[in-house]
Amino acid sequence: MGSHGNRIAIERTGAPGASAVILLHGGGQKRQSWRRTGKQLAAAGWQAIACDVRGHGDSDPAPDGDYGYDRLVEDATSLIQAAGGRAVLVGASLGGKIALAAAGRLPPDMIRALVLVDAVPRSLESGIARVASILRPPPDGFDSPQAAAAALAATNGTATAPDAGARLQRNMRRDAAGRWHWHWDPRFFDPSHGLGIQPALTRLEDAARRVTAPTLLVRGELSDVTDAAGAAALAACIAHLEIAVIAGAGHMVVGDRNDTFDAILLDFLQRHVPVCGPG
Repeated sequence: MGSHGNRIAIERTGAPGASAVILLHGGGQKRQSWRRTGKQLAAAGWQAIACDVRGHGDSDPAPDGDYGYDRLVEDATSLIQAAGGRAVLVGASLGGKIALAAAGRLPPDMIRALVLVDAVPRSLESGIARVASILRPPPDGFDSPQAAAAALAATNGTATAPDAGARLQRNMRRDAAGRWHWHWDPRFFDPSHGLGIQPALTRLEDAARRVTAPTLLVRGELSDVTDAAGAAALAACIAHLEIAVIAGAGHMVVGDRNDTFDAILLDFLQRHVPVCGPG
């Protein structure tokens, strides 16, 4: 259950009662984006809890349309409390910024470690603009998932694979008129929520200065959202920050180089956070 009665869909992998790792996806994604990582965490003795951020996937849309950081952090807090009151937070892209905001706001003993995946307060404006263009589709939707795939490929400057629509379909919903839409509440990305770079900069850097838990930033070498300057700015706020750069990965680090990411994540956890089994 999220904050204010908003239901949050989760996918739990591993033994109930084991040390929890809460996985927060990026904007426009779903909990299934963490499935392979969840299996690796479970095999290492962790309990992986991947959620659909409010307004995404199977989680409830916000009845009042509130998708600001305060409400998103309250949802993350509810997940930590449901997992026993302490957890590792791992977040990709916007999910990383939510995790950072939560780690800076909550009591230190609730956050065992923090892992940010291609997420820094000082993101690159051009990369964020590219992502935003994907997340704000036509109000009337698409003729088909394949049409959505073609629009996505055009934004990324790539060709459309013949099976791209079929693979995208799980991330879409069909309305009564037969039009296809992304699975998230379109109100989520309204600028009034303050999720953009400049509106959130002071909040996120202030949160970063309060983080005491072991913290890792994993960024993609080819990312157009997070660069070395953004990583350095975050390191200036978190003196104990560790940084890993994954060669050949873009902004979608977990999808681009999942095995490499999982190995880096598990090594970091092994060095900093002991696993506690059920009971």
